[in-house]
Amino acid sequence: KEIWRLVCASRAFHDGDTPKGGSEGVYHALLQEIEAHGAIRVRVLADIIAGASAGGINGIFLAQAIATGQSLDPLTDLWMASADVEALIDTEAAPKSRFSKAWAMPLAWMAAGRSTDKVDALDDPTREEVRTKLSHFIRSRWFEPPFGGKTFTNLLLDAFDAMAASERGPRLLPPGQPLDLFVTVTDFSGHPERLQLNSPAEVVETEHRLVVDFTDNGGACDTLAPPAELAFAARATSSFPGAFPPFTVAELDGVLKDRAIEWPERPAFLARVLPRHTAANAAESAVLIDGSVLANAPFRPALDALKERPARRQIDRRFIYIDPSPDIKLRLNRGGGTPGFFQTIIGAISDIPRQQAIRDNLEAIAERSARIDRMRGILTAIRPEVEADVESLFGHT
Repeated sequence: KEIWRLVCASRAFHDGDTPKGGSEGVYHALLQEIEAHGAIRVRVLADIIAGASAGGINGIFLAQAIATGQSLDPLTDLWMASADVEALIDTEAAPKSRFSKAWAMPLAWMAAGRSTDKVDALDDPTREEVRTKLSHFIRSRWFEPPFGGKTFTNLLLDAFDAMAASERGPRLLPPGQPLDLFVTVTDFSGHPERLQLNSPAEVVETEHRLVVDFTDNGGACDTLAPPAELAFAARATSSFPGAFPPFTVAELDGVLKDRAIEWPERPAFLARVLPRHTAANAAESAVLIDGSVLANAPFRPALDALKERPARRQIDRRFIYIDPSPDIKLRLNRGGGTPGFFQTIIGAISDIPRQQAIRDNLEAIAERSARIDRMRGILTAIRPEVEADVESLFGHT
């Protein structure tokens, strides 16, 4: 949300409008300070957004706000009221009474005990609320996802409705400057991809990675994409294994039917994001889970989009990576013995794949930046000679 506020402040500063209060006003004052002391009129733009899981949801709403001028403010109250743990638990998964699975209460106390410092730091009413909700969650349905898929899909559609009903400002990018959004999804069953080789001439492998992309092509729009498509991407990328049931097109179809929402773009959208499944008439049965399972930091699509961003003026392009868990976790295992049976399995199938380093991506960005600097240096060095030759031939440059 702070990125959105910064972009809003920059747009207001550039257009000479009065900024809103809060941090947006601080950003506006900072831009004024830069202009006053540095003689540079800075415009801050966010035109490439990529994310996975919860970051994918945030990216989708941020992109919608930038492309349409809608506000993100209504989402705060909506999340506080409707995205509560108890609200997300499926009605069929919730404990039937306060005595359901009473024997599981020690597990809730144990879970709370693992974060004793954080829980004890809360005020009394909040601490009691946390413990009550944790108890409710622990005593919900086991061995099946406790959170409701349709419940979450409805919440996402409510969020887009709330944004659409909010006060709308201008688009937060200059005319002609496109906005690209990329959200990663994991295809649980996988789809075939063909590789052209020498011997054998062709090999078919199973691919599980999917990227759902959106763009506004640089023009003003009422919505970045139909709400059904944005909800598709948000629900699929955040379908955390074990917490939510896997996402399917049938789930979204059912929710849209209950809400009497038409989706005429459905065939074209499914053919675009699920081309292999559509070709096999299996798009409706595709099973999609959390995008962070295989691509937790989707730099690659953002880097590819950058190639289509030629600059007509001097810019300072920055990639901003928001780390959901910034604390450094080193497991050097110095004399700690080998991991146990379950620890090894969980680490291999969940923890390690989701915590892959982003060093390779950062090195690719650094290499590209170095190449640009090298080319700029070459052009700067030969400019006097070129200008002298042009002037000698034509009398002017």
